[in-house]
Amino acid sequence: DSQLIELPPADSAKSHEPIQILIDGGPPNGKALAELGKILPVHDTYLDLIIMTHPQLDHFGGLIEVIKKYDVGVFVSTGRSATIGAYGELEQVLSERGVRRITVGEGDVIRYGESFLSVLSPNARALSSRELNDTGVVLMLAAGNVRALYTADIGADIESRVVRDYDLAAHVLKVGHHGSKSSSSKRFLSEVEPQVAVIGVGAKNNYGHPTQEALGRLAERGARILRTDQNGTVKIV
Repeated sequence: DSQLIELPPADSAKSHEPIQILIDGGPPNGKALAELGKILPVHDTYLDLIIMTHPQLDHFGGLIEVIKKYDVGVFVSTGRSATIGAYGELEQVLSERGVRRITVGEGDVIRYGESFLSVLSPNARALSSRELNDTGVVLMLAAGNVRALYTADIGADIESRVVRDYDLAAHVLKVGHHGSKSSSSKRFLSEVEPQVAVIGVGAKNNYGHPTQEALGRLAERGARILRTDQNGTVKIV
């Protein structure tokens, strides 16, 4: 589960290079680092932002090697930490590389030019949840005429809250929690109405992701479903 956003340079920007935002880095298997190497030019060793949605290994583990290789402008997270050893390694490499860190939550907005990444969750209550999936950063990208919704590993409870509080209509949906049965509820999908739904999921996983329940609900909405276990890295222009 890892997404790279590339935004065209703003009219006022001195550089003509795109802005690059990496959301999560998958597990610590080298996959995210390898895919970045295929996507980005050899001379491009800078990521403007890295956003860690929540401190679970299958989302932050791959970021450790990425941060070792790439210069990073800012590391963004909710401030929620984890006790597993790999998280300590992440903290160490961020410190060694001198990466600036900021904390975000519901209501914050990251703006570049006319593009916006709005943070829809977590609020204070979700951030204090014992369930780490509830603490995930939910982001709505509005860039030009395109809206894309990134949902980390949130389940139906958090989905119902953001449905109540926000306009979730989006062309692209990063499907929540790898297509688990407890995510992508009917009400949520009826509000998003995605044209394209992308599922980040390992070819071999012990959870049966993506589930037939989630796939069925996405199909009912008429979304084109793309899966990294079947399609590899998905590029949307």
